[in-house]
Formats: sequence, structure tokens, C-alpha cells
Amino acid sequence: MTMNKKRSPLTHRSPLGDANGRIAIEEVPFLAMVQLRGTPEVLGDAMLDAMGAELPQSAGTCARSGEASVIWLSPDEWVVIGRA
Repeated sequence: MTMNKKRSPLTHRSPLGDANGRIAIEEVPFLAMVQLRGTPEVLGDAMLDAMGAELPQSAGTCARSGEASVIWLSPDEWVVIGRA
């Protein structure tokens, strides 16, 4: 019997970067992503209770708690990224 192991489609390309070695991009495979939509008043307390992190309130900001990140997408939209 053959075991089916998860394998990232970018495994053969890691790390990615320029020829001069000035830039390197390394994949973090198999992260879970959850999109949240709602008002900051409602979601803010829920995020603080669930993750111990404040909900980001402005463009280009994020909050971290452990290995999870909450990223601001729009005034009523965030994405939570972390290990499954």
C-alpha cells in the first residue's frame, strides 16, 4: 500500500529568488486561510477572545498571535492565515 503524502506544487522551486541572491522568496506550504466579513465592533471582540489579537483597523496592517496572522483587506474584511 502506498502512503499519499501532501506535497506542495512549488517544492521543486524552493526557494525562489533573483540570480544575484539579493531576493529570496520561500513558500510556507499548506496554510489555512479564513476570510472574515463584518463590522469591526462585532469581529474585534470575537478575534480578541479567539486569538488574543487585536483586529487590524487600517490598510496595510496585520496582527499576529502565535503562528496565526490577521490581515486587513478592507474596512469590513480580514483574512486569518495560519497552520491548519
